[in-house]
Amino acid sequence: MVLKLGDAAMQMGSAIRAFELYEEALREAPENSADAAAAQQRMILSVPDWHARMMNDTRRNHAYDAAIRRAVKPGTRVFEIGTGAGLLAMMAARAGAAQVISCEMNPAVAEVAREIVARNGFADRITVLTKHSRAVTPDDLGGPADLLLSEIVDDCILGEGVLPAHEDAVKRLLKPGGQVIPASGVVRVALVESRSAESSWIDHIDGFDVRAFRKFINHRNKVTSSDPHTRLASEVADLFRFDLACPNVAKPATTSVSLRALGGAANAVAHWIALELDAQTRYENCPNADFRSCWEIPLVPLAHPLDLQAGQNLTVHASHDRSRLTVWT
Repeated sequence: MVLKLGDAAMQMGSAIRAFELYEEALREAPENSADAAAAQQRMILSVPDWHARMMNDTRRNHAYDAAIRRAVKPGTRVFEIGTGAGLLAMMAARAGAAQVISCEMNPAVAEVAREIVARNGFADRITVLTKHSRAVTPDDLGGPADLLLSEIVDDCILGEGVLPAHEDAVKRLLKPGGQVIPASGVVRVALVESRSAESSWIDHIDGFDVRAFRKFINHRNKVTSSDPHTRLASEVADLFRFDLACPNVAKPATTSVSLRALGGAANAVAHWIALELDAQTRYENCPNADFRSCWEIPLVPLAHPLDLQAGQNLTVHASHDRSRLTVWT
């Protein structure tokens, strides 16, 4: 019964109440029962699983912590967009921020973030608002912030609405000349040879020509930054750079870059992100990295695998509409 009430609350848009009811159902259900498993599943499905991957990315955490420590001074007021578990907000408080106001539009996540903040002794300096950043007002912050902090980028930078969110916050909620972390984001691209791209490649199967079926195939695969089966096959180029401290970050755009081959086989175009947190700290999840990033690397298979001579050039095209990135050859 409690589980059904939680489902009803979720359908009505009351995520906090639904999460409370799912927790109650989990407490009341016999251990290892079907009801316990169902309640646990609903709690998990209510929150995206990339939260855990992000928090477990040590390289990302250290990069943000280093930039935050340099930015925070005595009396610094911080505004954070999208707190998640509150990790970056707590880094700012630990670095000495006088006040951190964070927002989280997922009510269940915001409630848990407040619990985590309190458990770690920062409830007196960190406030988590259950609202979208565009609904936050200067009065909510007690005045314009000295530092704008966020980590609302996806594998292509754009997918979580980072551009409009930063534009709005820089204009309305940040002091003139205030610092922004990350300061900018770059989409990078290169040719690769990857076994992972082969999973969507169809040509001749068991002696039959089935290439016409390609029109129905989703040719987008992803690999991890540490994938041992993906190697760079060209030099790297930048597709787009976004100044996240600018009140007008970027308009929709199209570009083309020429990639200089390193020599050998290539069967896909890989693109990934580089975050320039400040002038000294950069985080990049490039192929062949010595760590596994929380962000994956999208692959766009070539129309045909190529055997390229060193120095040979191949043109790659890309466009974005501020929320989606498209790459093609």
